[in-house]
Amino acid sequence: KGGNLKEYTHSGWSDPLENGRMMNNSSASITMEGTSTSVLTVRHSLHQSKDSSLEVLHNGKSIASWFMAKDDGQRNKTAILPASETQTVAFSKKSESAPQPLFRELRLEPISNYKYELGTAINFTDLGNSEKYRTYGWSRTEHWGTSSVGRSSGLIMTLTQTPRQDLSLKVHLSGYVFKQWPEQKVEILANKIVVGSMSFKDKTKKVAEFLIPREVITQEGLIDLSFRYLNPVRQNAIGVSDDSRLQSIAMTNLVLDHISLEENPTKSSDAP
Repeated sequence: KGGNLKEYTHSGWSDPLENGRMMNNSSASITMEGTSTSVLTVRHSLHQSKDSSLEVLHNGKSIASWFMAKDDGQRNKTAILPASETQTVAFSKKSESAPQPLFRELRLEPISNYKYELGTAINFTDLGNSEKYRTYGWSRTEHWGTSSVGRSSGLIMTLTQTPRQDLSLKVHLSGYVFKQWPEQKVEILANKIVVGSMSFKDKTKKVAEFLIPREVITQEGLIDLSFRYLNPVRQNAIGVSDDSRLQSIAMTNLVLDHISLEENPTKSSDAP
C-alpha cells in the first residue's frame, strides 16, 4: 500500500489507497531521472461509472491524450517521452466533473527494451512473443491469438538498424463482426501518422499489408504502432454474449520487414 512514490518529486496525488492513488484535484505530476527516449506506461483500474479523458504533459508540453471509457476492458496506457535529463510527467483531467482514474503503477523504461529485428514474426497466441511488444489495448493471449480491447491498441518496436527504405507491415487478423454489428473499421498508425485502413464485413481471417514510409520512423528506429478502432462493439449490448468489453479485432500475427520487389504493400486480401 502506498508504493514507492515518496522516493520521487511529486505533487497533486492523494494519500495511498488499497490499490493505488488518485489525483487530489484535476492534475498531478511526478519527476523521474532519465536521459534517453523512454516509454511511459501507466497501469490503472477499470472505469465503471462514466468516461474520462486525461492530457499527458512532458516537461510542460502536451504529448498524449488518453481516453478512458467506461468498462472498455483497458488497464494500461502508454506514451513516448523524448530524451531529457529529467522526465517531469503531469496528468490533467480534461473535465473536472469526470471520475478520478485510479493509478496503480507508473513505469518508465528505455525504448531499447523493445528491440525488434526486421522479419521477426510477432505471434499473438498464448505461446507467442507478443508480450515483449504489446503496450495497451489488448486482452490476454489465447490459443488462437489476442483480442483488442478499447478504442485503440498499441505496439512498440525499436529497430536494431534504422532502415534506408520504406518497410512492409503485414498483419493476420479478423474482425468482431456479427449480424447485429455488420462492420468493423480500423485505422493503422505509425508514430501517429495514418498509414492505412481496413474494413471487416465478415469474420473471415485476413492478411493485410501496408507501407511504412521511411520518413515516419525516428532516427532511433522507433515505431510506435497503433490500431485505432472507429466502431468497436460490446457484445452484451447487441445480445451476442455477456462480454461488456469494447472489441474490434482479433490479431494472430504481425511482421515488419523489407519490401521485396514482388510485393505491393498497399492492399489487404482474404487469407486462404
